[in-house]
Amino acid sequence: MLNHIFPVITESEKMLPLYLDGVGCHYHQDRVVRPEGYPTFQWIQCHKGQGELIIKDQSYPVGPGQGMFLYPNETHEYFETNEPWEVDWIGFSGCLVESLVHQLGFNSSNVFSVLDGEIILAKMRHALQIAGSGDPFKGLQCSGIIYELLLDLYKYTSHNAHSNDDSILQQHSRLKPVLDYMEENFSHVVTLEYLANTLRITPQHLCLLFKSTMKIRPFEHLNRIRINKSKDLMFARRDLDIKTISEMVGFDNVSYFCAVFKQIEGMSPGQFRKLHGV
Repeated sequence: MLNHIFPVITESEKMLPLYLDGVGCHYHQDRVVRPEGYPTFQWIQCHKGQGELIIKDQSYPVGPGQGMFLYPNETHEYFETNEPWEVDWIGFSGCLVESLVHQLGFNSSNVFSVLDGEIILAKMRHALQIAGSGDPFKGLQCSGIIYELLLDLYKYTSHNAHSNDDSILQQHSRLKPVLDYMEENFSHVVTLEYLANTLRITPQHLCLLFKSTMKIRPFEHLNRIRINKSKDLMFARRDLDIKTISEMVGFDNVSYFCAVFKQIEGMSPGQFRKLHGV
């Protein structure tokens, strides 16, 4: 099997949210100079040797466990500095690709560190295998692989390879003791001070961690847990009234429970019960 492929893209595939432009694995990367950039997004991950990326007059070393996320149509150049420079790469586009990469935090071309590189490499190698097959639905399958790959990049990369930034996975791991405590003690009184002390940090620092990792405040997350538990109770215990349910999931005021429920679910607890026949 070839170690790279540039599939013929059908008109129907061009209408997909994501589609494969090309993919290569175990690729000995030669010098590439692109004054006008490349027409699609690219992820190029090093697993052997050393290279260098030049983009926007900045130079970035790229070694094992690192990758280049490149935007389309941007002037760039990359070359090996310690041979052999071996990479896996994938090019992709689609009608929703730009909005998706923005939402995942990839707002510009850059070099990223990868926490678990084998997971990403396996996705690209799977895409190469599928793209080279005779499967009539290989375009759809590759579209799904690209989506999974982008989610893995979001999860396993730190958004600056040359800083101390943690990956999203590392940030969530740091918060895990607090998240576990909330999940196990949602029905009790929970204070910000106690949660912060779980990690031996200040309440202010905990709020910053939640904001940067989960995009919400600690008690917003706790309320989501409580509302989810309340919905479970509505199905499991149809004999319980709303006030009792609110108390069982940690609210001491039924009116506040109803307000939070409506804010999160877009309907009142009574409307939710009626909608689902519970």
